[in-house]
Amino acid sequence: MNKKIQIFLGLVLSFILLSVSIFSGLYVAGIIPTATDLFEDDEEYDTQEVSVVNSTLDSSTIAEDSLQSVVTIYSQSDNDFQSQGSGFIYEDEYIMTNKHVVEDLDEHHIQYYNQEWTEAELVGYDEFTDLAILRPEYIPNNKESLNLKTELPDRGTSVIALGSPNGLSGTVTTGIVSGTNRNMQTMTDFTIPDSIQTDAALNEGNSGGPLISHETGNVIGVNTATEGENIGFSVSSRLSDVVGQSLIESGNHQHSYVGIQTIELSPIVDVSENVTVDSGLVIENVASDSPNTDRLYSESDSETPDIIVGINGNDIKTNEELTSYIMRNTSPGDTISLDVYRNESVQTIDIELTNRPT
Repeated sequence: MNKKIQIFLGLVLSFILLSVSIFSGLYVAGIIPTATDLFEDDEEYDTQEVSVVNSTLDSSTIAEDSLQSVVTIYSQSDNDFQSQGSGFIYEDEYIMTNKHVVEDLDEHHIQYYNQEWTEAELVGYDEFTDLAILRPEYIPNNKESLNLKTELPDRGTSVIALGSPNGLSGTVTTGIVSGTNRNMQTMTDFTIPDSIQTDAALNEGNSGGPLISHETGNVIGVNTATEGENIGFSVSSRLSDVVGQSLIESGNHQHSYVGIQTIELSPIVDVSENVTVDSGLVIENVASDSPNTDRLYSESDSETPDIIVGINGNDIKTNEELTSYIMRNTSPGDTISLDVYRNESVQTIDIELTNRPT
C-alpha cells in the first residue's frame, strides 16, 4: 500500500476514535441530551401549545354558550318596520333590552339564535336608564336566562359584547372594561350613573345586548351607547337588575329625587378658603321643587355652600358615587342621612326623597 495512503487512513481513524471519545464523555456528563430528553422536551412544548389553544377554545365556548340566550329584536308599527336591536333572556321568561329599541312601537318580533321566531309584548320601560322588558310568547326549552353580576368589574377586565349590529345576529366583539361608575349622558335631564365604559366595538343594533365577562360569561352590563371610536357604554348589571325587577313587578321604576346640583370639590372650585375638607360635593343649586330647600344650602343661600362628604355612613367624593347610591339603594319616600360640611364642621342632616319629575 502506498505510504501516503497509509498515513491518510491512520489520521482518519485517529479522528474517528477521538470524536467517539469526546462524544462519550459529554454524554456521560449529561451535556448531550438523550432521546428520552428530546421526547420529553417535545412533549412539554406540545403541552404549552395545547394550553394556548384551550385558552382560545374556552373564550369561544363562553361566547357561544351565552349567544344561545341572546336575541335579535325587530319592532314596528302598522306593519312598518322601524327598529332593530338586541336583547337577552332575563329571569327565565323575559327579554331585557333598551327602551330606545322598542319605544313608541307596538309590534315586537324576537329572533332566537337558532333562527326560531316569536312575538313579544312590552312589559314596561324606564326612560331614565333606557331599559325595557319584553315578554315573548315562546322561549325554546334549551335557552336559559343569563346571570347578572351584582358587583362592578375591575378596570382592565376582559369582556365580550354580544348582539346584532346592523342585523348581523350572533356578532361577538371583545375588549376590556375601560372605566366604571361612569355617568352616561341621555336624552333626559338626568344621567345614568353606575355605567361601564368599554373599548369593545359597539355599533347600531348592539343596543340592548349583553356585555359579558370573558372569564365567567356573567352579564356585567347592558350595551346602550357609543361616543366615538373605542368608547362605548353599558348600564351596569347591578343597576339593570334593580330596574328590571321593578319593570316586571309594576311596569315602571320610580326614581328617588333630591333636587340638587353638585360639583366635585377641587382646587379650581371657588369656595371659601376656610374649608378644611379635601373632597366632597359642593352644592351649586337647590331646585325650587326640591323637598329639601330648607335643609340644604347652595352658594346663593349661604356665603359658604354645603359640601356633601357622605351618605348613610358611606364616604362620597364624586357625583357618580352619589347618584349611583341613591338610584340603587333608595326609593321615593325614603329619608336618608347626608354628612355635610357646614360652618367649619361636618353635620349629619336628614333629607327626604320624592319622585323624580318627568
